[in-house]
Amino acid sequence: MRELWGSALAAWASGRSGAVVQWVGRFLGHALWWALPGRRGLACAALERRLDLDPQTAQAVARTSFLHTGMAFAEIFLGRGGGPRWVAQQVTVENPQLLGQLQASARPVVVVSGHLGAWELLVAMMSLFPHRPGCQVVVRLPKSRFLRGVIFHARNQGRIRAVGHRDASLGVLAVLRAGGMAAFLVDHHCRRAEAERLPFLGREASVNRGPAVLAVRAQAEVWPLFLVREPANWARFRLLIDPPLDVRALGGSPSERVREVCRFATHAVERAVRRYPEQWLWMHRRWKL
Repeated sequence: MRELWGSALAAWASGRSGAVVQWVGRFLGHALWWALPGRRGLACAALERRLDLDPQTAQAVARTSFLHTGMAFAEIFLGRGGGPRWVAQQVTVENPQLLGQLQASARPVVVVSGHLGAWELLVAMMSLFPHRPGCQVVVRLPKSRFLRGVIFHARNQGRIRAVGHRDASLGVLAVLRAGGMAAFLVDHHCRRAEAERLPFLGREASVNRGPAVLAVRAQAEVWPLFLVREPANWARFRLLIDPPLDVRALGGSPSERVREVCRFATHAVERAVRRYPEQWLWMHRRWKL
């Protein structure tokens, strides 16, 4: 029942305009800033230590980060409205030649991204690959049935399916081996048993091995993609695409190849965060032991 209520809310909200969603997102970001002093302090401290910012600058960047996080949460409801037309109107593709290469590829594709900018709207980007037999977005589902209903309704559309990370392994591997695509956010803390320990912004952090394991088993291409908001106009977006890593070209044992994929994905996230620090989720306990 709670999942049904969540789906109903998502269906209603998906009809709201982008301006309404942007207002809600900014309001939510301000509310998070004032309601979560512990997370506020965590974000400011991380910015000082990881980017060597002075306290005043760190606080300004952290506050803007909270606004972007609020926007990302609100944009869950815009994901169903995305498509090629929306991309053409609202998104600047920074490396169109790489997008063309990705669209032309017949290989299995693992997309790696992070909690940066408009990460919820990356679901809309999956509509750019209609030739794929399936596109799966692997997510860490909340415990709340209500919120799970919201997420599934907002993200499931046609060939694009949201999959809980605990249930992803076999289903995602089958989609990849059939030539499909799977997308992951790879910049969150995870349990030690699931992780590689790698440097991220100057300090060792846990990196989930799951996406790398699937990429190695499927012999996939690994493509970093990030959707950020244009600093001058948050209603417009920029799609960042990095050149891919071809898993078939890696040597060494399976565990060594997995670690190399984790390193590649982590470096891609770090480059994007350094470029747009105000749009990353600094309130997250990324370096938790």
